[in-house]
Amino acid sequence: DKNCLIFHYLNILEGIKTIAYEVVGQLGAVPDVVLTPVGGGDMFAAQWRGYNELKRAGVIDKLPRMIGVQSVNAPPLLEAVEHQLQRVATLPYARSKISGINVPFTGDHALAAIHDSQGTAIGIADEAAFAMQKRLATEEGIWVEPAGAAPIAALTTLREKGLIQPHERVVCVMSGAGFKDANLAAEDAARIGQQPIIPFDVEAVSKQLT
Repeated sequence: DKNCLIFHYLNILEGIKTIAYEVVGQLGAVPDVVLTPVGGGDMFAAQWRGYNELKRAGVIDKLPRMIGVQSVNAPPLLEAVEHQLQRVATLPYARSKISGINVPFTGDHALAAIHDSQGTAIGIADEAAFAMQKRLATEEGIWVEPAGAAPIAALTTLREKGLIQPHERVVCVMSGAGFKDANLAAEDAARIGQQPIIPFDVEAVSKQLT
């Protein structure tokens, strides 16, 4: 029934908020800025809740600025921030190829987290997220879903706009593995699979890389 659904939803948020706990635990400090992909806004708002709980408990002495990252092809939160709205309107469209953030609506709880943290929202092109997804896979060996690559893709624009500073500790939340949107990488995977086999020795691998 309705009460059970509400209880289940709240339990989900309680789980998601522990991302904040893990970030602080791993860093040994609170980040200055947290970048998170935003669809409906639950993950974004839940993390803000987690940081607030840590501050109330005396674990951290300040709160991060929360920056939500959306596709320019599905930007309900971005529109609300840019137009200084108090509510997030439901858009008549959502045309992003990034499934994790392709929604026409974002909850007001995400907008409240931006206002309360003195944060903001930023939009990126789908292509920028796909390009960063590929870079992370080939240069770092990390294969995330396109939505998870979106925060990192937004860093350059944020820096250019002065919304993050070189001295600040910035955390980008990569929300899920690339298997979620594996079909988008099918062409690259097929091309890699067609490459000639390299012998398993240092000289052969070095030659291939040069």
